[in-house]
Amino acid sequence: MEEADRIATENELLARITAKDWIPTGVIQLENKTWSTQIIEDPIYGSKSVLRFSIKDIDTTSGNGLIGADDKLELNSGIAGTFTIQILNLQTNQGFSMDPHFNDKREKIYDPNQLVKFGEFTITYENTNAIQTAIKAINDSGSTNNGKYIRGKTVDGTLQTQQFSFLVGSTSTTGNYGDIERATTTFYATGTW
Repeated sequence: MEEADRIATENELLARITAKDWIPTGVIQLENKTWSTQIIEDPIYGSKSVLRFSIKDIDTTSGNGLIGADDKLELNSGIAGTFTIQILNLQTNQGFSMDPHFNDKREKIYDPNQLVKFGEFTITYENTNAIQTAIKAINDSGSTNNGKYIRGKTVDGTLQTQQFSFLVGSTSTTGNYGDIERATTTFYATGTW
């Protein structure tokens, strides 16, 4: 590439790539652009510019899988002050815990012990003052809060919604200088509404 035109050419390409809307409406994709310039140390004077551009399509192999970008938690459902939290990371716990023991033949046997009937949801989300204040208010009240657990879309495009009454557990926050602060809170579903 001619050195005199290199920067102008790179800037024009980058401007066009940045302005292009690569992601169609209703499709979740992640894009990544990297650009490197390297001086050529051969008898030919100049430089070599390399642009790597990749798009990752977020879709399920079966078409029925759940895509995390659709996961949300709604709190204060049905009253003024309803708000929705975009879930960045989710861990759920539901069902029986098992107690193992051994019989006289040294065979391991499992007995159901404690049942988590409705579920425990530990979610990580982008921390904001509004969400922090609302969750603290619900937690400080010590009472259950009606909410909706919204999961990924089904084949026909509808969201899967479950209505639970939640108790709010502990919240921890993490953040650093070069990143957005995130909070992780555990919600305990005590029933449905």
